[in-house]
Amino acid sequence: MTQEGRLQASSNRGRYELDSTGGDLTSGDRCDLWLGGRWIAGSIEHAGTLYADETSGRAVRGYYFSADDGGMCGLCVGTRVRVPV
Repeated sequence: MTQEGRLQASSNRGRYELDSTGGDLTSGDRCDLWLGGRWIAGSIEHAGTLYADETSGRAVRGYYFSADDGGMCGLCVGTRVRVPV
């Protein structure tokens, strides 16, 4: 059984939560993302030098999606997500 929703910014700085549950997603959490017109299975992961800071240009930490097939992508507000319940 799964719960579907969209990512939104969490009140915990740098994290995302599911709008339908309000629960934070964190490293190791299993989920499916709706990408390219289909559900992709994978998990939420965290890296220490993943994104470029807009003001300094330095690499900063952040969460991303790691697909079971080996692909990865950054997370963004509004992305459709399914999580197990």
